[in-house]
Amino acid sequence: MRRRVIVGLTGSSGAPFTLAFLESLRDEPVDVYLVVSRWGRSVLEQETGRTLEDIQTLVKKIFDDVQLDAPISSGSVRYEAVVVLPCSMNTLARIAHGFTDTLIARCAHVALKERRKLVVCIRETPLSVLNLENALRVAQAGGIVMPMTLSMYLGTDLDSLLRAYALRIQSVLGWRTPDLWQPEEMV
Repeated sequence: MRRRVIVGLTGSSGAPFTLAFLESLRDEPVDVYLVVSRWGRSVLEQETGRTLEDIQTLVKKIFDDVQLDAPISSGSVRYEAVVVLPCSMNTLARIAHGFTDTLIARCAHVALKERRKLVVCIRETPLSVLNLENALRVAQAGGIVMPMTLSMYLGTDLDSLLRAYALRIQSVLGWRTPDLWQPEEMV
């Protein structure tokens, strides 16, 4: 049975993480619905040199963040999870306070109210007290706050580190993934 996941791409820096996650799902039984904000589109092009047309094959459908009438905005449409990657602090605040004036925020709200998985991958640093409070509110509502950090013990090659982060998201969603690290004490 195919899974359905919604990926929100906001204007925060971190589009290479988004691409790594989408590519990690390429051979999995997952239908990916990508929602892109205006600034997310811009950051994708600036940071990766790729356009939405270039990554069309990695997703089932692409929606614009202003398309509030998209079918995925309804709780009646079944999907397993929403992953906001990267999640800007503006989007985090919208989610934390229930403002559903964008499709990404609406999908996140639906995930929380329907008790589906929500993962927000934040990249901002340093974090203000307001950022931390918003992250806490999302976590208390049932979301998973996952800072965009690289596990340096897994190597130094950027592609491998990005792939490890993508697999970590899958693991957090409860999907089977290969062990990324096995301490010698466990072998």
